[in-house]
Amino acid sequence: MKTAKKMFNVFQPNVLYLTATMGKIWGKIVNFSDKLPGALGYNKQEFNYVTHIKDIMPTSIATIHDEIIRCMMTQGNDAIVNNLRQIFLKNKSNILIRVNVFIALNLYYTEELPFGVFVTPIETISGFLFITSQGNVEGVDQGLLNQVNY
Repeated sequence: MKTAKKMFNVFQPNVLYLTATMGKIWGKIVNFSDKLPGALGYNKQEFNYVTHIKDIMPTSIATIHDEIIRCMMTQGNDAIVNNLRQIFLKNKSNILIRVNVFIALNLYYTEELPFGVFVTPIETISGFLFITSQGNVEGVDQGLLNQVNY
Protein backbone atom coordinates (compact mmCIF):
# COMPACT_ATOMS: atom_id res chain seq x y z
CA MET A 1 0.00 0.00 0.00
CA LYS A 2 1.45 3.35 -1.04
CA THR A 3 1.29 6.13 1.55
CA ALA A 4 0.27 9.66 0.70
CA LYS A 5 3.12 12.08 0.17
CA LYS A 6 3.43 14.92 2.65
CA MET A 7 3.26 18.39 1.10
CA PHE A 8 5.31 21.48 1.87
CA ASN A 9 4.35 25.17 1.78
CA VAL A 10 7.22 26.75 -0.18
CA PHE A 11 5.86 30.23 0.54
CA GLN A 12 6.58 30.15 4.28
CA PRO A 13 8.80 33.11 5.28
CA ASN A 14 11.50 30.84 6.77
CA VAL A 15 11.93 28.65 3.67
CA LEU A 16 15.48 28.36 2.36
CA TYR A 17 16.12 27.21 -1.20
CA LEU A 18 18.83 25.86 -3.44
CA THR A 19 19.02 24.29 -6.88
CA ALA A 20 21.33 21.30 -7.32
CA THR A 21 21.90 19.47 -10.59
CA MET A 22 22.09 15.75 -11.22
CA GLY A 23 24.03 15.69 -14.46
CA LYS A 24 27.77 15.50 -15.01
CA ILE A 25 28.31 16.40 -11.36
CA TRP A 26 25.61 15.05 -9.05
CA GLY A 27 24.69 17.54 -6.37
CA LYS A 28 26.38 20.61 -7.83
CA ILE A 29 24.84 23.75 -6.28
CA VAL A 30 23.93 26.16 -9.07
CA ASN A 31 21.62 28.59 -7.29
CA PHE A 32 20.48 29.44 -3.75
CA SER A 33 18.20 31.85 -1.90
CA ASP A 34 19.61 34.96 -0.24
CA LYS A 35 18.78 33.62 3.26
CA LEU A 36 20.47 30.22 2.89
CA PRO A 37 24.10 31.31 3.49
CA GLY A 38 23.22 33.17 6.71
CA ALA A 39 21.16 30.26 8.04
CA LEU A 40 24.24 28.04 7.63
CA GLY A 41 26.66 30.55 9.18
CA TYR A 42 28.18 31.86 5.92
CA ASN A 43 28.07 35.23 4.28
CA LYS A 44 26.92 35.21 0.64
CA GLN A 45 30.44 35.59 -0.75
CA GLU A 46 31.75 32.64 1.31
CA PHE A 47 28.81 30.47 0.28
CA ASN A 48 29.69 30.96 -3.38
CA TYR A 49 32.61 28.58 -2.65
CA VAL A 50 30.23 25.90 -1.34
CA THR A 51 29.78 24.17 -4.67
CA HIS A 52 28.34 20.79 -3.79
CA ILE A 53 25.37 19.64 -1.72
CA LYS A 54 27.69 17.28 0.19
CA ASP A 55 29.51 20.33 1.59
CA ILE A 56 26.49 21.10 3.79
CA MET A 57 25.72 17.49 4.82
CA PRO A 58 27.13 15.46 7.70
CA THR A 59 29.92 13.23 6.33
CA SER A 60 28.10 9.94 6.90
CA ILE A 61 25.08 11.17 4.95
CA ALA A 62 27.22 12.71 2.21
CA THR A 63 29.04 9.39 1.77
CA ILE A 64 25.85 7.57 0.79
CA HIS A 65 24.18 10.51 -0.99
CA ASP A 66 25.33 9.62 -4.51
CA GLU A 67 24.31 5.98 -4.10
CA ILE A 68 20.83 7.00 -2.98
CA ILE A 69 20.49 9.33 -5.97
CA ARG A 70 21.93 6.72 -8.34
CA CYS A 71 19.32 4.18 -7.19
CA MET A 72 16.58 6.75 -7.59
CA MET A 73 17.69 7.57 -11.14
CA THR A 74 18.34 4.04 -12.37
CA GLN A 75 15.31 2.41 -10.76
CA GLY A 76 12.88 5.23 -11.42
CA ASN A 77 12.14 5.45 -7.70
CA ASP A 78 10.88 8.92 -6.88
CA ALA A 79 10.41 8.35 -3.14
CA ILE A 80 12.58 11.34 -2.22
CA VAL A 81 11.00 13.72 -4.74
CA ASN A 82 7.89 15.70 -3.78
CA ASN A 83 7.89 14.23 -0.30
CA LEU A 84 8.56 16.05 2.97
CA ARG A 85 11.40 14.54 5.03
CA GLN A 86 13.54 15.46 8.02
CA ILE A 87 17.32 15.43 7.63
CA PHE A 88 20.40 17.07 9.11
CA LEU A 89 22.56 19.68 7.45
CA LYS A 90 25.76 21.12 8.87
CA ASN A 91 26.66 24.76 9.12
CA LYS A 92 30.01 26.47 8.56
CA SER A 93 31.09 25.52 12.10
CA ASN A 94 30.09 21.86 11.51
CA ILE A 95 27.16 22.17 13.93
CA LEU A 96 24.21 19.98 12.88
CA ILE A 97 20.94 21.64 11.94
CA ARG A 98 17.76 19.58 11.84
CA VAL A 99 15.56 20.59 8.91
CA ASN A 100 12.46 19.70 6.96
CA VAL A 101 13.41 19.18 3.33
CA PHE A 102 11.24 19.01 0.23
CA ILE A 103 12.85 18.16 -3.12
CA ALA A 104 11.17 18.91 -6.45
CA LEU A 105 12.21 19.12 -10.08
CA ASN A 106 13.19 22.70 -10.98
CA LEU A 107 11.66 23.22 -14.40
CA TYR A 108 13.07 26.75 -14.78
CA TYR A 109 16.70 25.68 -14.83
CA THR A 110 17.36 23.99 -18.16
CA GLU A 111 20.92 22.75 -17.71
CA GLU A 112 21.38 19.09 -16.77
CA LEU A 113 18.71 17.65 -14.41
CA PRO A 114 17.90 20.28 -11.78
CA PHE A 115 16.28 19.67 -8.41
CA GLY A 116 14.90 22.41 -6.21
CA VAL A 117 15.57 21.79 -2.53
CA PHE A 118 13.31 23.65 -0.08
CA VAL A 119 14.41 23.65 3.56
CA THR A 120 12.98 24.92 6.83
CA PRO A 121 14.96 24.67 10.08
CA ILE A 122 13.32 22.75 12.93
CA GLU A 123 13.64 24.21 16.42
CA THR A 124 14.71 21.48 18.83
CA ILE A 125 14.94 21.42 22.61
CA SER A 126 16.62 18.05 22.86
CA GLY A 127 20.10 17.56 21.49
CA PHE A 128 21.42 15.38 18.72
CA LEU A 129 24.74 13.57 18.50
CA PHE A 130 25.97 11.75 15.37
CA ILE A 131 28.33 8.88 16.05
CA THR A 132 30.03 6.91 13.26
CA SER A 133 30.07 3.13 13.11
CA GLN A 134 33.66 3.37 14.39
CA GLY A 135 32.44 5.19 17.51
CA ASN A 136 33.72 8.65 16.56
CA VAL A 137 31.60 11.74 17.15
CA GLU A 138 30.75 13.16 13.74
CA GLY A 139 28.61 16.05 14.83
CA VAL A 140 26.37 17.67 17.42
CA ASP A 141 23.57 20.19 17.22
CA GLN A 142 23.22 23.46 19.12
CA GLY A 143 20.60 21.92 21.44
CA LEU A 144 23.12 19.42 22.81
CA LEU A 145 25.79 22.10 23.16
CA ASN A 146 23.31 24.25 25.11
CA GLN A 147 22.50 21.35 27.45
CA VAL A 148 26.18 20.96 28.36
CA ASN A 149 26.59 24.77 28.64
CA TYR A 150 29.05 24.98 25.76
